Parts: sequence; structure tokens; C-alpha cells
Amino acid sequence: MVEDMSGGYVPAAFSEVLSEFSKAREILVEALARAAGIGDYDAVAELTERLKGADTLKDTIERLEEEWQAVFYPEVVEPELFVSALLDSRTALGVPD
Repeated sequence: MVEDMSGGYVPAAFSEVLSEFSKAREILVEALARAAGIGDYDAVAELTERLKGADTLKDTIERLEEEWQAVFYPEVVEPELFVSALLDSRTALGVPD
């Protein structure tokens, strides 16, 4: 199963999910603009919160995609990502350099 995952299925899934988030975001922005245009500020507030939530989830998926690439395609990932994560872990645990 891991070979299948690294063979392209997972990258395609990430692309598809992120594409759907872009479409959903566009719909939310359009709805927000309509609500603001008619002065429905309760709807504006609700849609703004939904937009923030969608952006947060999208950011989380993008970070997950980066982590996935680091596991299956380490030659593509910048070495600094691993170094900073290691240093942060050491600092958090109180391990001296």
C-alpha cells in the first residue's frame, strides 16, 4: 500500500482536496460580498468565521502535505526543515546544543 501511496495517489488527493477548498473559498467570498452589499451584517460575521475556519483547515492540509512529502520524497524537502524541527525539539526538552 505504501508503494501505491508514493506512486501518485496521495499527491493527487492533496491536489484535489486543495482545489476543492479553493472553490469553496471563492463561494464563501462571493456570499460574504453579497451579504455585505445588502447590509446583512449577521451573515457577514457568520461567513467571515466560516472563511477563517476554511483557511485554517486549508493551512493544516498544506502542512500535512509538506510532512508527507518529507517522508516519501526526502530529496525534495529542504534540509533546514529537519534541522529547525530538531532544534525546536531539543530546546523544548531542555537538551543542550
